[in-house]
Amino acid sequence: MALEELSDAHAILLATHFCAAGNVADLPILQARYPHCFPVERLLRIILTFLPESTEPSLYTSVLQELTNSFNLPSDRLINTSAVQDLSESLARKRVRKLRLRPLQRPDEEDEIASADPLTQFLIHRAHLIDSETALQPLILELIVPFYEKSPLIRTW
Repeated sequence: MALEELSDAHAILLATHFCAAGNVADLPILQARYPHCFPVERLLRIILTFLPESTEPSLYTSVLQELTNSFNLPSDRLINTSAVQDLSESLARKRVRKLRLRPLQRPDEEDEIASADPLTQFLIHRAHLIDSETALQPLILELIVPFYEKSPLIRTW
């Protein structure tokens, strides 16, 4: 199944598959091809939910920058769709309905962070998840440093 043959449900499931496999490099291409399925907030929630916390941030910080800066990417690059190609449309829709994406905002978040932009909310929530799941402080620094200069909230946080 070619990328342009994917239904919306198949595209969403493919994005979750890429994240679960630790391969987020193709997410900007999916977003460019299916912008109605992948507003930035939804993609960030998919990454937050499915990308393992032990994934090296250097593998996805540039993707986060691409997703949030809306770079125009050529969408003609081939993407492996084998993970979803055998799913029927009805099964794909059913699986999408069962997805429970984490919210960008943590439930106990301070008002200042709760009113921040989606990327900042994502970074803070992701840092908390990395800390609670892996306790690998260097991963948190690696995640935050590329965005440190761009966000006053990240600097004070």
